[in-house]
Amino acid sequence: MIKSRFIPLLFSALIVSFTNTNTHLESLWNELLSEANFDHSKQSFCFEEQGTIFGKNIDLQVKPASVTKLYTTLWSLDSLGKDFRFQTKVIVKNNNLYLVGGSDPFFVTENLLVIMDKLERNGFTFFNKVYFSEDFLLNWSDNPIKISATLRSILNTSNWNQNTQRTFKDVNDYIRNNTNDSELSITKFEVKEIVPIKNIRLLTSEQSFLFKSSPLWQHFKQVNMYSNNFYTDKIFDFLGGSEDFSQYINNKLSVSKNEIYFYTGSGLGNNYTTCRTTLKMLNALETVMQNEGVLHEEVIAVPGFDDGTLVNRFTENHYRGKLTAKTGTLRDTSTLAGYLFDKETIKFGVFNHNFDRQSARVLQDKLIKAAIDNYTSIQQLNYQSPTYISIKDIEIIDL
Repeated sequence: MIKSRFIPLLFSALIVSFTNTNTHLESLWNELLSEANFDHSKQSFCFEEQGTIFGKNIDLQVKPASVTKLYTTLWSLDSLGKDFRFQTKVIVKNNNLYLVGGSDPFFVTENLLVIMDKLERNGFTFFNKVYFSEDFLLNWSDNPIKISATLRSILNTSNWNQNTQRTFKDVNDYIRNNTNDSELSITKFEVKEIVPIKNIRLLTSEQSFLFKSSPLWQHFKQVNMYSNNFYTDKIFDFLGGSEDFSQYINNKLSVSKNEIYFYTGSGLGNNYTTCRTTLKMLNALETVMQNEGVLHEEVIAVPGFDDGTLVNRFTENHYRGKLTAKTGTLRDTSTLAGYLFDKETIKFGVFNHNFDRQSARVLQDKLIKAAIDNYTSIQQLNYQSPTYISIKDIEIIDL
């Protein structure tokens, strides 16, 4: 964990009252909407500082788009804990290989290469058939035809293309530079047939082990940076889907279906919420992160430092690193929500419904930059964007 999260400001902040800040941002909001020719009645923004809320159209039903992913982050961390790991079971029996999925949405080529290395070191390099269960996910796909083709291309070293060869090299570069582990050694691997199967249940085997994913919080950092739809939809379903989420969020935030209902965990589709509900979510997420010992910047993107959907926003020295945020984009929607770092965090949400999404992003940036300029003591995170690869901090346990 980072001991010192903030870099002291090197200039004197303009001291204004909270009331003056409210008035200034509300006035600026109206000006920006008029300049962009946006329908004022379809736009919403809100701020919360120490329990005091202000904004415009705070209780308007809005599409959160990928701000939904922060809600999914809350549900996941609260229900599973930051250190939860998905488990994929690997079994060898009668010269066949069985991959028993654990609904791991972040299972990718790198993970499969680690499993191949483990098998080869134990003397298993040729299989007649490879069976995989319906909850085995690979490279952001749950399609058995696509997964079969991917397995065929990776599990046969003679089929390796440039992408697989590059991934193999990247994994070994990471191992060599960041760990004390031995590099992967996969010389010749061959399988004859790939077979999707609904369920796999074997009581005996010649070899079996568990592949445990990286901890959940590391996944969400990448997911929120790059706005990964597949991951958040899959973990949303893993936790129970729409009705279970509705029950959870209604109880957690003391809200009703009139205020929020999500059909997906990614933000695709007709999800709806309100700006006020989003502030409640940000408060609840902050509490869960504190209880789990996770910093905001460890699960949410930091503009000005991180790659992803915010890579080109808030890049000026005066603004970079002074917020963590999540973007959202649909055909007619652009959204932004997150935290500013004063002595206590300031929560914000901005929801624009207009087909001119670029103008909406410019509007959002101007509003948040004005907030940074007007609040006192907004601080910059002492932060460096993390290096992540899907084999980071994995566990393999023999059974």
